Amino acid sequence: MRTQRPNASPQGVLSTDYKQAWAQYQAWSNAQGEIDLRPPAAVLADIECLYRTLPPEVRVADPDPEKKGVQEMYRGFALLQALYERNLKS
Repeated sequence: MRTQRPNASPQGVLSTDYKQAWAQYQAWSNAQGEIDLRPPAAVLADIECLYRTLPPEVRVADPDPEKKGVQEMYRGFALLQALYERNLKS
């Protein structure tokens, strides 16, 4: 499946430098052509192949033994839930 890059534009930004940079990015992006989208299964297969190249000791090591990343994710979920519930009440 192939798709075109989105042609978004910055809203509410008045900086000339930013507009110039955005124009340069759009020119570069349009010159790249279409994007080849691969099926998710193929992407996951590539990730698994890379993962299996790691030694077993590295694969079983826990890089976050205190689970700080999971705790931060749960805090983010709690914030989203609070915002969602507040929007439901209003």
